[in-house]
Amino acid sequence: MVAARTGDGFPGAGGPAIGHRLIGGRCCRQSPFCLLVVYPPLITALVLLAGVGASGFSPAAAAPLAHKGSIIVSGEYEPAWSSFTVTPAITRSTGVGPALHWMQPEAGSGGTGNGDASGQELWSLVMVTQRLHRWNGAQYQANAWAGVGAGLLTIFPDDGSSRANRAAWSPWGQLDFETRRLYVGASARWFQAADISRLMTSARAGLALTPASYDRWQPWLMVEARTMEGLEQGVEITPLLRVIHRRMLAEAGMSLSGALHLNLTYTY
Repeated sequence: MVAARTGDGFPGAGGPAIGHRLIGGRCCRQSPFCLLVVYPPLITALVLLAGVGASGFSPAAAAPLAHKGSIIVSGEYEPAWSSFTVTPAITRSTGVGPALHWMQPEAGSGGTGNGDASGQELWSLVMVTQRLHRWNGAQYQANAWAGVGAGLLTIFPDDGSSRANRAAWSPWGQLDFETRRLYVGASARWFQAADISRLMTSARAGLALTPASYDRWQPWLMVEARTMEGLEQGVEITPLLRVIHRRMLAEAGMSLSGALHLNLTYTY
Protein backbone atom coordinates (compact mmCIF):
# COMPACT_ATOMS: atom_id res chain seq x y z
CA MET A 1 0.00 0.00 0.00
CA VAL A 2 1.45 3.26 -0.90
CA ALA A 3 1.19 6.27 1.22
CA ALA A 4 -1.95 8.21 0.63
CA ARG A 5 -3.56 5.18 -0.42
CA THR A 6 -3.85 4.14 2.86
CA GLY A 7 -1.09 5.24 -0.74
CA ASP A 8 -4.99 5.23 -4.76
CA GLY A 9 -15.51 5.51 -5.40
CA PHE A 10 -17.85 7.99 -5.80
CA PRO A 11 -19.43 5.07 -7.76
CA GLY A 12 -16.75 4.96 -10.42
CA ALA A 13 -17.70 8.57 -11.16
CA GLY A 14 -20.57 7.17 -13.14
CA GLY A 15 -23.16 5.71 -10.79
CA PRO A 16 -24.18 2.11 -10.14
CA ALA A 17 -24.50 1.23 -13.83
CA ILE A 18 -20.79 1.73 -14.41
CA GLY A 19 -19.81 -0.19 -11.28
CA HIS A 20 -22.11 -3.05 -12.28
CA ARG A 21 -20.60 -3.10 -15.74
CA LEU A 22 -17.03 -3.10 -14.41
CA ILE A 23 -17.49 -6.40 -12.65
CA GLY A 24 -19.70 -7.98 -15.26
CA GLY A 25 -22.86 -7.95 -13.14
CA ARG A 26 -22.42 -11.60 -12.12
CA CYS A 27 -19.78 -10.86 -9.50
CA CYS A 28 -22.11 -8.59 -7.50
CA ARG A 29 -24.81 -11.23 -7.40
CA GLN A 30 -22.34 -13.90 -6.31
CA SER A 31 -20.61 -11.93 -3.58
CA PRO A 32 -21.78 -8.85 -1.64
CA PHE A 33 -18.13 -8.05 -0.88
CA CYS A 34 -17.75 -6.92 -4.49
CA LEU A 35 -19.82 -3.86 -3.65
CA LEU A 36 -17.17 -2.83 -1.14
CA VAL A 37 -14.26 -3.17 -3.53
CA VAL A 38 -15.98 -1.63 -6.54
CA TYR A 39 -17.00 1.51 -4.61
CA PRO A 40 -14.34 1.77 -1.85
CA PRO A 41 -14.06 5.57 -1.68
CA LEU A 42 -17.86 5.79 -1.39
CA ILE A 43 -17.92 3.21 1.40
CA THR A 44 -15.10 5.10 3.11
CA ALA A 45 -17.07 8.34 2.81
CA LEU A 46 -20.06 6.77 4.56
CA VAL A 47 -17.84 5.53 7.40
CA LEU A 48 -16.14 8.92 7.56
CA LEU A 49 -19.40 10.79 8.21
CA ALA A 50 -19.63 9.27 11.67
CA GLY A 51 -16.37 10.90 12.76
CA VAL A 52 -16.12 14.06 10.71
CA GLY A 53 -15.78 16.19 13.83
CA ALA A 54 -12.53 14.57 14.98
CA SER A 55 -9.30 16.55 15.03
CA GLY A 56 -5.52 16.24 15.03
CA PHE A 57 -4.24 15.60 11.49
CA SER A 58 -0.44 15.37 11.43
CA PRO A 59 2.08 16.07 8.64
CA ALA A 60 2.49 12.30 8.30
CA ALA A 61 -1.22 11.81 7.67
CA ALA A 62 -0.56 9.85 4.46
CA ALA A 63 1.25 7.09 6.37
CA PRO A 64 -0.31 3.60 6.62
CA LEU A 65 -0.43 3.87 10.43
CA ALA A 66 -1.20 6.75 12.81
CA HIS A 67 -0.90 7.10 16.60
CA LYS A 68 -1.82 4.37 19.10
CA GLY A 69 -5.58 3.95 19.38
CA SER A 70 -6.30 5.55 16.00
CA ILE A 71 -8.08 3.87 13.09
CA ILE A 72 -7.30 4.57 9.45
CA VAL A 73 -10.12 3.85 6.98
CA SER A 74 -9.09 3.95 3.34
CA GLY A 75 -10.70 3.23 -0.02
CA GLU A 76 -9.12 3.34 -3.45
CA TYR A 77 -10.57 2.83 -6.92
CA GLU A 78 -9.22 2.37 -10.40
CA PRO A 79 -10.61 0.14 -13.18
CA ALA A 80 -8.18 -2.78 -12.78
CA TRP A 81 -7.77 -2.72 -9.00
CA SER A 82 -9.70 -1.40 -6.00
CA SER A 83 -9.23 -1.75 -2.25
CA PHE A 84 -10.91 -1.05 1.07
CA THR A 85 -8.88 -1.25 4.30
CA VAL A 86 -9.40 -0.58 7.99
CA THR A 87 -6.22 -0.32 10.09
CA PRO A 88 -6.52 0.09 13.88
CA ALA A 89 -3.23 1.00 15.56
CA ILE A 90 -2.82 -1.37 18.52
CA THR A 91 0.57 0.18 19.41
CA ARG A 92 2.57 3.17 18.18
CA SER A 93 4.19 0.97 15.53
CA THR A 94 1.77 -1.90 14.85
CA GLY A 95 -1.65 -2.12 13.25
CA VAL A 96 -3.90 -5.09 12.47
CA GLY A 97 -7.07 -4.96 10.41
CA PRO A 98 -9.09 -6.27 7.44
CA ALA A 99 -8.36 -5.52 3.80
CA LEU A 100 -10.35 -6.25 0.65
CA HIS A 101 -8.73 -6.05 -2.79
CA TRP A 102 -10.68 -6.49 -6.02
CA MET A 103 -8.73 -7.17 -9.22
CA GLN A 104 -9.68 -7.52 -12.87
CA PRO A 105 -6.77 -9.48 -14.41
CA GLU A 106 -5.92 -9.41 -18.06
CA ALA A 107 -7.16 -12.36 -20.12
CA GLY A 108 -4.92 -15.38 -19.75
CA SER A 109 -3.17 -14.13 -16.61
CA GLY A 110 -4.20 -17.28 -14.80
CA GLY A 111 -5.93 -18.45 -11.69
CA THR A 112 -8.97 -20.46 -12.71
CA GLY A 113 -7.25 -23.75 -13.27
CA ASN A 114 -7.30 -24.12 -17.07
CA GLY A 115 -4.34 -21.90 -17.90
CA ASP A 116 -5.96 -19.54 -20.39
CA ALA A 117 -9.08 -18.63 -18.44
CA SER A 118 -9.30 -15.59 -16.23
CA GLY A 119 -11.75 -14.08 -13.82
CA GLN A 120 -12.30 -11.30 -11.34
CA GLU A 121 -10.49 -11.78 -8.05
CA LEU A 122 -11.43 -10.82 -4.51
CA TRP A 123 -8.58 -10.98 -1.99
CA SER A 124 -9.98 -10.96 1.58
CA LEU A 125 -7.08 -10.56 4.00
CA VAL A 126 -6.20 -9.74 7.58
CA MET A 127 -3.27 -7.35 7.34
CA VAL A 128 -0.50 -6.60 9.81
CA THR A 129 1.17 -3.20 9.41
CA GLN A 130 4.52 -2.57 11.12
CA ARG A 131 6.60 0.59 11.21
CA LEU A 132 10.19 -0.65 11.23
CA HIS A 133 11.84 2.69 11.86
CA ARG A 134 11.14 6.42 11.87
CA TRP A 135 13.64 9.21 11.31
CA ASN A 136 12.57 12.60 12.69
CA GLY A 137 14.18 15.90 11.79
CA ALA A 138 13.29 19.50 12.50
CA GLN A 139 11.59 19.86 9.10
CA TYR A 140 11.14 16.32 7.84
CA GLN A 141 10.06 12.79 8.69
CA ALA A 142 11.00 9.49 7.04
CA ASN A 143 9.66 5.97 7.64
CA ALA A 144 10.34 2.36 6.78
CA TRP A 145 7.26 0.09 6.76
CA ALA A 146 6.59 -3.60 6.25
CA GLY A 147 3.64 -5.90 6.64
CA VAL A 148 1.95 -9.11 5.64
CA GLY A 149 -1.61 -10.25 5.09
CA ALA A 150 -3.19 -13.70 5.10
CA GLY A 151 -6.64 -14.83 4.10
CA LEU A 152 -8.65 -16.04 1.12
CA LEU A 153 -8.66 -15.43 -2.62
CA THR A 154 -12.04 -15.89 -4.32
CA ILE A 155 -12.04 -16.17 -8.12
CA PHE A 156 -15.15 -15.43 -10.21
CA PRO A 157 -14.41 -17.04 -13.63
CA ASP A 158 -15.40 -15.07 -16.71
CA ASP A 159 -16.75 -18.23 -18.36
CA GLY A 160 -19.51 -18.54 -15.75
CA SER A 161 -18.13 -21.64 -14.00
CA SER A 162 -18.18 -22.05 -10.23
CA ARG A 163 -16.14 -19.70 -8.11
CA ALA A 164 -12.89 -20.99 -6.62
CA ASN A 165 -11.37 -20.26 -3.20
CA ARG A 166 -7.69 -20.45 -2.36
CA ALA A 167 -5.52 -19.63 0.63
CA ALA A 168 -3.67 -16.38 0.00
CA TRP A 169 -1.01 -14.19 1.52
CA SER A 170 0.46 -10.78 0.70
CA PRO A 171 3.74 -9.30 2.01
CA TRP A 172 4.58 -5.65 1.36
CA GLY A 173 7.12 -2.92 2.13
CA GLN A 174 7.28 0.86 1.86
CA LEU A 175 9.74 3.75 2.28
CA ASP A 176 8.64 7.38 2.48
CA PHE A 177 10.04 10.83 3.16
CA GLU A 178 8.03 13.99 3.71
CA THR A 179 8.13 17.57 4.86
CA ARG A 180 5.15 19.90 5.11
CA ARG A 181 5.61 20.77 1.43
CA LEU A 182 7.29 17.72 -0.18
CA TYR A 183 6.57 13.98 -0.36
CA VAL A 184 8.40 11.07 -1.98
CA GLY A 185 7.74 7.37 -1.45
CA ALA A 186 8.07 3.91 -2.96
CA SER A 187 6.33 0.63 -2.18
CA ALA A 188 6.02 -2.97 -3.34
CA ARG A 189 3.29 -5.51 -2.62
CA TRP A 190 3.11 -9.16 -3.62
CA PHE A 191 -0.16 -11.11 -3.84
CA GLN A 192 0.30 -14.89 -3.82
CA ALA A 193 -2.22 -17.76 -3.95
CA ALA A 194 -1.31 -21.17 -5.43
CA ASP A 195 -0.51 -20.55 -9.14
CA ILE A 196 -1.45 -16.85 -8.98
CA SER A 197 1.27 -14.31 -8.34
CA ARG A 198 0.78 -10.55 -8.70
CA LEU A 199 3.48 -7.99 -7.92
CA MET A 200 2.54 -4.32 -7.58
CA THR A 201 5.19 -1.61 -7.36
CA SER A 202 4.71 2.12 -6.99
CA ALA A 203 6.75 5.33 -6.74
CA ARG A 204 5.25 8.70 -5.84
CA ALA A 205 6.34 12.32 -5.57
CA GLY A 206 4.34 15.36 -4.58
CA LEU A 207 4.52 19.07 -3.86
CA ALA A 208 2.18 21.05 -1.60
CA LEU A 209 0.77 24.19 -3.20
CA THR A 210 0.16 25.96 0.12
CA PRO A 211 1.71 25.83 3.61
CA ALA A 212 0.39 23.15 5.95
CA SER A 213 -2.45 24.25 8.21
CA TYR A 214 -4.75 22.03 10.23
CA ASP A 215 -7.85 24.18 9.72
CA ARG A 216 -7.32 24.92 6.02
CA TRP A 217 -7.55 22.79 2.91
CA GLN A 218 -4.07 21.99 1.61
CA PRO A 219 -3.83 20.98 -2.07
CA TRP A 220 -0.94 18.88 -3.41
CA LEU A 221 0.18 18.05 -6.93
CA MET A 222 1.25 14.39 -7.10
CA VAL A 223 2.53 12.01 -9.74
CA GLU A 224 2.60 8.23 -9.43
CA ALA A 225 4.35 5.56 -11.49
CA ARG A 226 2.89 2.09 -10.94
CA THR A 227 3.27 -1.42 -12.31
CA MET A 228 0.62 -4.10 -11.72
CA GLU A 229 1.65 -7.55 -12.90
CA GLY A 230 -1.21 -9.39 -14.59
CA LEU A 231 -3.53 -6.37 -14.36
CA GLU A 232 -1.93 -3.79 -16.64
CA GLN A 233 0.95 -3.79 -19.10
CA GLY A 234 3.97 -1.57 -18.65
CA VAL A 235 4.24 1.40 -16.30
CA GLU A 236 1.14 3.47 -15.58
CA ILE A 237 1.80 7.19 -14.98
CA THR A 238 -0.92 9.07 -13.11
CA PRO A 239 -0.94 12.81 -12.25
CA LEU A 240 -3.07 13.39 -9.13
CA LEU A 241 -4.58 16.22 -7.15
CA ARG A 242 -4.38 15.48 -3.42
CA VAL A 243 -6.30 17.52 -0.84
CA ILE A 244 -5.65 17.30 2.91
CA HIS A 245 -7.98 18.76 5.55
CA ARG A 246 -7.83 17.89 9.23
CA ARG A 247 -7.93 14.07 9.34
CA MET A 248 -9.11 13.57 5.76
CA LEU A 249 -7.06 12.95 2.65
CA ALA A 250 -8.63 12.73 -0.83
CA GLU A 251 -7.07 12.16 -4.24
CA ALA A 252 -8.33 12.15 -7.81
CA GLY A 253 -6.50 11.79 -11.08
CA MET A 254 -6.43 10.31 -14.54
CA SER A 255 -3.58 8.16 -15.86
CA LEU A 256 -1.94 8.92 -19.19
CA SER A 257 -3.83 5.92 -20.57
CA GLY A 258 -7.16 7.38 -19.41
CA ALA A 259 -7.79 5.30 -16.25
CA LEU A 260 -9.63 7.07 -13.42
CA HIS A 261 -7.97 6.99 -9.99
CA LEU A 262 -9.79 7.89 -6.74
CA ASN A 263 -8.68 7.63 -3.15
CA LEU A 264 -10.26 8.66 0.17
CA THR A 265 -8.56 8.17 3.55
CA TYR A 266 -9.72 9.19 7.01
CA THR A 267 -8.01 8.86 10.38
CA TYR A 268 -10.10 8.48 13.54
